[in-house]
Amino acid sequence: MKVKDIILLIFGFAFFTLNSISFEIVFEDEDIYDTVLKYELTENKRSYKVVGITKSSTDDIVIPEIYDGLPVTEIDWNSMKRSTNKNIFIPKTISKIIYQFDPYEKDYSDKANTSIKKIEVDFSNPYYYSDDCNVIVEKKTHRLIITSPLSTIPSTTKIIGSYAFASNKLNGASEIKLPEGIRIIEPYAFYNCSYLKSLSIPDSVIKIGEGCFTSCDQLSRVDLNCDLISIEKETFYDCSALKNINIPSTVIEIKDSAFYSCESLSNIELPDSVEYIGNYVFGYSGLKEIVLPEKVKVINESLFYKCHELSNVRLSDSTRIIGKSAFGSCSSLTDLYLPEKIEYIYGGAFSWCEKLEKINIPSQTKEIGSEAFSGCKSLKSIDLPDSLTSIGNSAFSDCEKLKEITIPEGISKINTRTFQNCIQLERVYLPENITSIEASAFDSCEKLENIDLPNGITSIGNSAFSKCISLSSIIIPDSVTKIGARAFMDCVSLKEVVLSENLKSIENNVFCGCISLESILIPSKVEAIRREAFAECESLKVIKIQSETLSVYSDTFENIEKIIYYGSESKWNENVEFDDKKLLARVELIFTE
Repeated sequence: MKVKDIILLIFGFAFFTLNSISFEIVFEDEDIYDTVLKYELTENKRSYKVVGITKSSTDDIVIPEIYDGLPVTEIDWNSMKRSTNKNIFIPKTISKIIYQFDPYEKDYSDKANTSIKKIEVDFSNPYYYSDDCNVIVEKKTHRLIITSPLSTIPSTTKIIGSYAFASNKLNGASEIKLPEGIRIIEPYAFYNCSYLKSLSIPDSVIKIGEGCFTSCDQLSRVDLNCDLISIEKETFYDCSALKNINIPSTVIEIKDSAFYSCESLSNIELPDSVEYIGNYVFGYSGLKEIVLPEKVKVINESLFYKCHELSNVRLSDSTRIIGKSAFGSCSSLTDLYLPEKIEYIYGGAFSWCEKLEKINIPSQTKEIGSEAFSGCKSLKSIDLPDSLTSIGNSAFSDCEKLKEITIPEGISKINTRTFQNCIQLERVYLPENITSIEASAFDSCEKLENIDLPNGITSIGNSAFSKCISLSSIIIPDSVTKIGARAFMDCVSLKEVVLSENLKSIENNVFCGCISLESILIPSKVEAIRREAFAECESLKVIKIQSETLSVYSDTFENIEKIIYYGSESKWNENVEFDDKKLLARVELIFTE
């Protein structure tokens, strides 16, 4: 290799190293620069960025204007996290400060703005200033971006930036003074300020960003003296000590989760200007009473979810919709008047309101969603309007005191688990246009003694009437072609059953455990009786079979003594097949022809 090539190779390696590695500088003047800083070349390769600090034995961290012949123009502020109880001095050459706050970081309390003692920006810096307030503010926008525990807010500040005070311990102070002139408080600006107890927002503020005071768990009082239009998403999320707050008369909307988990908030007055309240706004809060403004038409999803103290609610007359889980698990709510214009009550709207005794369904209501009243254990009666066209799955399940229900004409099917575990339900009135009763619809309705099934019904689902221990008789209309598995399982009082003439099979465990059933007639179109269909029917001694072609699976019958077949022995031998040959050998077989 030629000497020239070797020189070029060495030069190229040196250039590559210069552009790809971080540099450390140890300042020899121990009185000023006893600090190890890390540097990287900026993107344009014409200046340096401070990207780390490894150690310091003095109180002062002075960032130099020049390093290795190039200006220092940028700071990755997150690299300052080692600067506990230090004073940081920023030179006039700095034109860019990069600051990112990750609220999900394991130890966000170690961030720079929670530990630095003093911040000072060179007065001649054209991009930033500090005004002896221990902050960093952008000169062009007057946006405060970085603070320390000893910070005060300069009077020139117009914007408080995102996460500016995040996790700041405020040197133990319980209040921050916001000067007049501030226009905007950006999202999460005071996130997790755990020492902050009270705050007054000046009238110059026009916007407070989402999550602004999230997790300020000692914040108990907020005075909103400004003309806000919106309370943004999660603004006071998890402010568990918040007791007092006023909502300005200019507010039109309150967005999702704005007061979520405000456990100490027992009362709040909403101005007439409010038109929209989002999802989860007061979920898990300590509200005891609430009056909704007249312009609010929708009670959104989980709006009052698990407000365990809520007992007094007044909805506006313009309300049209009760959203999913809107009042779910409001365990102190005993009665509620629903305005007449309500058309939809969506899933879980009042689920597990265990003390709810009285509620009306308005005459214009079209839909009651899944689990809408599930777990309302104190609800004794409810009138369903003729306007109803749909009742969702489990809509009234676990309503333990509900005694009677009349299903309106607009309903065509009883959905899955609609009345499951309504243990006091005695009477059910079904309209003629019901076509199906779905799985577990009346499962464990222990007081239900009888029910008239309309002639138009075509199917009865799995476990539809299982464990209806008081049901004494049932007539399956001839329109029924299918009865699901376990449909009448463990109906221990069931003595009389009339099956549909158009039934094609008797499924597994349909009448299993019906210990009072004494006889059964198998209609002519039944082609199969499946496993354990009549297992544990201790009183069942006689079965009558009209089927022309029939397969009887094993373990179907246990205690029968007599089979009466409507036909001749030759027909029996040709068309009927029993898997259980031992059973067939011991019973009395009678032929009618």
